[in-house]
Amino acid sequence: MAKKNQKIKTPPQKAKSFQPRMLSFLWVIVLLGLSATFILQMQKPNEENDKEKKKNEEKKKEKVKLSMASWFNLSYQRETEEDMKSNSPIGKQLIPFKNQLDYDLFDKINVKDFVVGKEGYIFSIPWIEGYLGRNFIGEKKIEDLLQKAKAVQDTLKKKNIDLVLIYAPGKGTYCKDFLPEKFLKYPKSTTNYEVFVSKSKELGLNYIDLQEYFLKLKPTAKYPLFAQFAHHWTSYGECLAIDSVIKYIEKIRNSYVAHLTIKEVLLEDKPKYRDADIIGKAKLMSAPTPSTKYAFPKVAFQTRTDSKPVKVLGIGDSYYRGFLYLGAMRYAFDNGEYWYYNNKVTLSNGKSTNEVWELDLKKEIEKNNVILILYSDGSLANFGNGFIQNAYQLYTNPEQYLIDSQKEKQLSSYKKKIRNNPSLLNIAVDNAEAMHIDIDSAITLNAIEMAAQQNSEKDKH
Repeated sequence: MAKKNQKIKTPPQKAKSFQPRMLSFLWVIVLLGLSATFILQMQKPNEENDKEKKKNEEKKKEKVKLSMASWFNLSYQRETEEDMKSNSPIGKQLIPFKNQLDYDLFDKINVKDFVVGKEGYIFSIPWIEGYLGRNFIGEKKIEDLLQKAKAVQDTLKKKNIDLVLIYAPGKGTYCKDFLPEKFLKYPKSTTNYEVFVSKSKELGLNYIDLQEYFLKLKPTAKYPLFAQFAHHWTSYGECLAIDSVIKYIEKIRNSYVAHLTIKEVLLEDKPKYRDADIIGKAKLMSAPTPSTKYAFPKVAFQTRTDSKPVKVLGIGDSYYRGFLYLGAMRYAFDNGEYWYYNNKVTLSNGKSTNEVWELDLKKEIEKNNVILILYSDGSLANFGNGFIQNAYQLYTNPEQYLIDSQKEKQLSSYKKKIRNNPSLLNIAVDNAEAMHIDIDSAITLNAIEMAAQQNSEKDKH
């Protein structure tokens, strides 16, 4: 879609004309002003304050009580800190102020696992590690997984279902020129992306290499494919990705699928969708100005009289979400579902229903014509999140699959309970930080412990 010979605009340097001492002085003045405003507000109780007070009192009743257990598992400290941040008028006023100071003076963004790079570009650390190869899981592990994928692909093809693997670009790779200097001291080594692509080709898998496609487009792209303050690809980039996937499906299905067409592109100063999602989470007093305008395509899906419905199940990380909100799942993929990290099921209208483990996997797979698995390079270490392994066992050893899936349901029910309970989730977050593991692994460990306790109590009775 990008016209040739039109070069992408190079973002200018992030403006930093302030004098640190003068800025610090100004911030002190602002702080004094905020404090005065707060004191005046406190002296004039009104209906809104009464409601807030009542709400806080109700929350206090639900607070975790101080005990040996709550102290040593850190739930008391965590909840008290969150309570002060959420319910204290002073905390509400000062958190954005502190975040703004950190951002302006120290190039620090107070969002977990995100850092500020050159010219204000924001990066997720796992996606930087994906580019550098620091989260490489090993060639053998990738080959074993893709051999299972090939077996699933061949089995499903006999049922007229196509399995397609999609490797999406990551911001660390696409915007490597803007990475923070401190990460560039690490040597670049073999990456998961490199081995996934080479093995997919070697094994004869259906796959789409969108990373390679985006890097080819980069010098001539009419609009940015990754934005300065966002984690994901831009809305314009999502449109190009959807267009590529639709054309690939047409080719392997030998059938016309409704095409995504861009009717016009609006250039705006304010972000929409996810084009500044990390700045939105940073809780700053004022959002920085982007170096280029945001480009928002107005899209439509064009059908023909010979169009045939192609039902698509999309399994992916958060990079897949654009297929949902831009309408591809509804208008091109026959109201197909999106399985977020092979866990939460989202319908084409955006509503979430069950979790995947609560469904009949065989029935769900076989009601579709195409299964897409899309992960960006930063999350390839968990490619499919168990879908490939489960589908492989389902079709090669169904008896054992039935036994294992029943065991897994108990564990999955506890994992769901943890994710839906703020106190239990906070404990898992603390454990993840203490053990230097990701939050999903921490949730799994806690769920195993809860299941073991339940089984032990059953044995006693």
